[in-house]
Amino acid sequence: MSAWGKRQARVDSKPSIESTNTNGTNTSTVPKKSAWGVQPPAAAAASTTTPTPTTNVPNERSSSAFPTPREAMEKLSLDSSTSQSNVRSQSARPLNRRSYLHSAVPESAVLTPVYRPDQGGKAGKIVDVYTNHFRVKINDDIVNQYDIEIYMIGRDKKPRLARKDERWETVQRIAKREKNFPIIWYDEGKTIYTKELLTDFTKPLQITFNINNEDKTFQLNIINLVRQEQIRNIYDFIEKKTSIRPRESIRIIETLFKQGARNDLIAIKNQFYDRKQKLDDLGTYSFL
Repeated sequence: MSAWGKRQARVDSKPSIESTNTNGTNTSTVPKKSAWGVQPPAAAAASTTTPTPTTNVPNERSSSAFPTPREAMEKLSLDSSTSQSNVRSQSARPLNRRSYLHSAVPESAVLTPVYRPDQGGKAGKIVDVYTNHFRVKINDDIVNQYDIEIYMIGRDKKPRLARKDERWETVQRIAKREKNFPIIWYDEGKTIYTKELLTDFTKPLQITFNINNEDKTFQLNIINLVRQEQIRNIYDFIEKKTSIRPRESIRIIETLFKQGARNDLIAIKNQFYDRKQKLDDLGTYSFL
């Protein structure tokens, strides 16, 4: 009994903590009170034992009462006695897969030619196969590749990018106008090929001609020599002397064929017609 009356337990007092002895009997221990009154929060936390860790169960995602088309298809069965577990549909984020462009050119320039497994047989009927392949003989020369720029000079004397047809016409007209200008073939972009060195054409070349009833001025800049390719690399690959695919040499020949077709032929879809052919006059016809 205290001089201040009967002591009563505090409402916020700590409950007794059960502990187990080595003998297996449960004993209860009451935390000791401080002589200075209520313990501060830091001291109270230090005097108590470490609580048992709890496992947080994540809340379930909201789901729809109607099944998704995929779940409906999974539940279909020809056997009526077979039943699958009822699974409620949940919202799923669709996967946006980006499509990538793939080049037809092999990633590696080192290729192994395919060899025939045998020498071929003689049984059966001989069949003639007609293709559009033809034999081409090309001299073993060195071809120089140059980078160029073609601009249209506006009325304010500022250069602007020229269109594809304008670039082509500019190169052809300058090649005809300039004396001692070597034979070149142009890829309609930023590259020209020639067997000669363009050391005498380092300054910008300008030319003015009429396009769509309007006089326009264009400028050709020959920047620098990029590389030198040997046509012999193609024959070495065909004769299986090397497994390195001659990409640049093939591109040079391809550009040469395209320029020849554009200068001499007219392409309509997949057919080519002679540009210089004489057409027959079929007369005039009246359509009702």
